[in-house]
Amino acid sequence: MSFHTATPLVRFNLHLHRLHITPLIRIADRLASEKGRDVRLGEALELILNAGLSRSDDALLALGKRPAIP
Repeated sequence: MSFHTATPLVRFNLHLHRLHITPLIRIADRLASEKGRDVRLGEALELILNAGLSRSDDALLALGKRPAIP
């Protein structure tokens, strides 16, 4: 009998604004330097999401009311 544990990771397609790619790559590069290993963009994105989601819902919704990126 084998037990399968669910993985905490989920795959999905993601569309990012091109202005967000450069900062994401910069964070991934710095994260790789600190960890001493290669880092996938998904790992950097997870870090950024964790930081953003530490804000309150109202604070995040206020960010959504800002003008769109040109």
